[in-house]
This record gives sequence, structure tokens and C-alpha cells, in this order.
Amino acid sequence: MAFSFIHTGDLHLDSPLTRLVSMEDERAVEIARAGRRAFAELVDMAIERGVNAFLIAGDLWDGDWQDVGTGLFVQRQVARLADAGIGVFAILGNHDAASHITDRIRHFDKLTLFGTDRPSSVECGEAVIHGMSFARRETVDNLAVRYPPAWPGRINIGLLHTGLENPRGHARYAPCSLAELSAKGYHYWALGHIHARETLQENTATLGGTIAYCGVLQGRHVREPGVKGALHGTVEGERVHLAEIDLAHVEWFEETVDVTSEPVESAIRAALERVATGATAEIVPVRLVLTGASEHHFALLARQRALLDDARLAASGLANGRLLVERVRIATTPPAAEGTPHLPSHFDDFLARAAADPAVAKGAQDDILAILENAGSGEARAALLELLPEIAAFENFRDLSALTEAAAATVAGRLAGPDRS
Repeated sequence: MAFSFIHTGDLHLDSPLTRLVSMEDERAVEIARAGRRAFAELVDMAIERGVNAFLIAGDLWDGDWQDVGTGLFVQRQVARLADAGIGVFAILGNHDAASHITDRIRHFDKLTLFGTDRPSSVECGEAVIHGMSFARRETVDNLAVRYPPAWPGRINIGLLHTGLENPRGHARYAPCSLAELSAKGYHYWALGHIHARETLQENTATLGGTIAYCGVLQGRHVREPGVKGALHGTVEGERVHLAEIDLAHVEWFEETVDVTSEPVESAIRAALERVATGATAEIVPVRLVLTGASEHHFALLARQRALLDDARLAASGLANGRLLVERVRIATTPPAAEGTPHLPSHFDDFLARAAADPAVAKGAQDDILAILENAGSGEARAALLELLPEIAAFENFRDLSALTEAAAATVAGRLAGPDRS
């Protein structure tokens, strides 16, 4: 019988998802719990398929436990796997290493957790699993070069949490190259950290093996769109065959809505109908981005909350109520045609001059930095940057211009009043 395994990681169980839960919608709470449901379902599949190993490539958690229930849940799932004769192997990723959870997980029964001092190797039937955990969040040294060469005559599998050389929007942790991984001669590298499911290489063990990211278990925000899940691997001889496991509890969409020539209400409804046609998950959070040159640009800014409410009402009648509009973002522009109502041009200049004043700029910078510090590095900070992406320019370059432009647009929208067209 061929050796088989489940490869998962980046579970971020019980991630707070503050922005969603604040909607006071029961489906938002279900999204926050989707990770648990998907993990339990994945354990069911592992048992049904009779795999030999269950591999967790880091980031079980998304910070400290909010209550002991998170740990108890994981221990129950590990016990179910162990009772079915399935070996459970895990490494700590950057989120795990940043958490006080680390001290508790070391004592989980029936879980093989790799240490942080050096890579180690654990036998699992005819296979050998090699792994090393993060000792701290900011692990920026190359861990891969420290892994041992393949054990001769055995199936070799490496567990590693890494962004490789191109982390694609993620932090540059434990960087290494595909060539370095290939040189070990393993059959399979089970990677974590990058949240997109992707197979990077499919070769025989002698030619470097198969290397893949399992991706995040469930999408937690709009930057993790589409159906998520895990990977099922089967080793036959020198080659690993991979099959995707889709766990369609939550599927995020970002839909562009061009309102240049179509009334905004009908354009929003058409966009929601497009999503409803293509969505397969139990809950489908949607972010709508209004684009185009619109004579109602400033009025749309003023009506943003009302547009969100209207979009949620429209979504409630589609796809058996599976759609949940998370946000309506206004990315329209005022038309360039002469005569379009707008505030005098000196209004923007006034704000720019105010921001250029050393005393005003210093006060504004101090206030914004205090807000960023209080937001921390978790969901609150991510929500803040999503709500006002101009803050990123300030944070990187201490440039207030993008924020003053956003302020001008906001004030203009309020002064324009509701759209009476």
C-alpha cells in the first residue's frame, strides 16, 4: 500500500476577525468559526482515507488563546487522528512562536512537535519526517540549509515554514531557495507561511522531489479569495501525487462595480448576481469596489453607509442567503468634464499647506503613529489599513499628502450631501 498524508497549515484557528464580528450578523460569527469546522472536517477525511501522516506546516494559531477551548479543540482532533493510527506532526510558525501558546502545545498528547534548536527527524512507518519550529517570530535566517540529507531507502518528507526567496506580500521569514530544498533529495516538502495553495515543483525524489504550499485552511479576509483547503499526497515509488482538498465553508470575493454609465443600485445588484452564480461555499463574504468616472462621486462618498445597507439587503435575496456584503468601497473619480460640481481647487491647496506647516505636520504625525501603535500588529491593524490604505504611504515614507487627499475627498463628500439625482 502506498504511503499517504494530509498536508495542512496556516490554520490561524480562532482568529478574532474583529471587523466581521462587529457586523452583528450571525453569519459573521460563523465565518470566525469556519477554521474549526474545516479542521474537524479535514480530520474526518484523513481518517476515512486512512492516511499515514497528518502534517501541520505551522501557524496553528493567530496569537494567544482567547480561552482554553482553542487548545482543547486541537487536542481532541489530534486524539482522533492518533486513535485511528495516524501520526500527527507539526512545526511552529511565526504566529505560533509569537504566542504564549507555545509552552502549552508542547504538552499535547500524541502530537509530534518539532523543536526549535535544530531540525530533527522522526520515523513514521516507511517514511521519515524532518522538521524544525520557529523559536521566535522574526526568524529571518535560512533554516532549510540545516535540514539533514534524505535517509537512504526511506520516504523523506520535510516540514518547513518559509516564504522562500519571494514571500509575495508575506513577511520574509526563513528565506531559502527551491534549489536548496531540492538538494536534500526529499520526496516532498510540506511548506507553510504563504496563504495561496500552490505546487511549486513536481519531480521524482532524485530530481528534487515535489514542493508545495497547502495555503490557508479557510479565507479570513478579502485578500484570501476563493475556495481554500489542504492537500492529500500519495507517495508511489520516487514520485508524490497531490490532490487538492476543497473545504468550501467560506469563499471570499472582491467584485468591481463600474458605475460610469449605470445607476449604482442596478450595478451593485448585477455584481452580486455574478458572485452568486459562481460561488460554491456555505458563506460568501463579498467586498464591492465601485469604480469609474461618476458625476455622483462625492455623493457616493457621503452615502457609503447607506450603500452598504442597501447592498446587504440586495444580497439577502440571492444564493439562498449565502452572500454577506462585508464592505462597499468607493473608488470612483469625479468626471473630468468642465462644469462638474466640486469644491474650489484652493480647498485641496489649503489642506496641503496646513499639512506642510511644521507644527501641524508634527502633531498629525504623532497622532497617527499613536493610532498605529495602539492598533498593534493583528486584525485591528489590518482592518485600519483596509479602511484607510493611505496610512500605508505615511507609515512607509512619512508622507501626509495621501492622507490629506483622502481627507479632502471625505469632506467634499459630506458637503455634497445625499445624491438627489
